[in-house]
Amino acid sequence: MDRRPVIGITAYVERASWGRWVDVPGALVPYRYVGHVEDAGGIAVVVPPRPDADDGVARELLSRLDGVI
Repeated sequence: MDRRPVIGITAYVERASWGRWVDVPGALVPYRYVGHVEDAGGIAVVVPPRPDADDGVARELLSRLDGVI
């Protein structure tokens, strides 16, 4: 059985409002990226910014993904 590729989509921090949350930082990505990955047969995973992460965390994350956008 073939395994679907897991594709990380890097997000960015933007202030956003929804529901009772007003002007709070959120990790965002245009949803069309998720749709394009899924339409191509992949599994999309949104990757939030991690400025506090060291190189080891980045390497571990990348080792679990098949690709990154």
